[in-house]
Amino acid sequence: MKQACKIVFNINLTFFYYSKSRAEKKTRPGFLTGSQENDQVVIATTVVMVLNILAVMGFYFIGKYNERKWRSALEKKLTHRYQIKENIRTARQLLVVLLATFVAGGYFYSVILYILISSDRSLIPIIMVQVMNLLFAIAANLLPCLLLRTHPNMWHVVKRHMRKCSRVKRTVHERRRIAHRNVAVNEANVYFQQLHASWK
Repeated sequence: MKQACKIVFNINLTFFYYSKSRAEKKTRPGFLTGSQENDQVVIATTVVMVLNILAVMGFYFIGKYNERKWRSALEKKLTHRYQIKENIRTARQLLVVLLATFVAGGYFYSVILYILISSDRSLIPIIMVQVMNLLFAIAANLLPCLLLRTHPNMWHVVKRHMRKCSRVKRTVHERRRIAHRNVAVNEANVYFQQLHASWK
């Protein structure tokens, strides 16, 4: 959800600068484009794209750090292993969404740069903008689906609602869910028992 809000904020910010530069009279030549106003849009989108790259790099290094801590914590307390395992599970769930939003943001950045820097007046910029609109519309519908797909419990609920299962299959799925739920409850109970014992 935060990534979707960030994409919407980036789009609104860039189009605000772009509409402002289009409304002003372009009398001053720019260093990168035909006007200094368009240069401001290029600089703003470049800063946003650099921040997106730093966010992806930070997410990658945090994931590697958690995996390394998980390997080194195999002989430590269960509380540490449980917390690191939850961090890794959440990171894997958000990885697909983060990469999808990064690709969409990169395409948006390249389209804006191409329109502002090049002097192409053919149909190519119009087609690129239409593809960008289509890409964001698809991403807005697919990102919630990706979140549902990467979450194991939600995915079972979605499959149960979207297709009619036979009674035997439903019973098998329910038994598997109950078994997984019992394992999770047992792990949580051991975790909280150790936590309670550590506070004594």
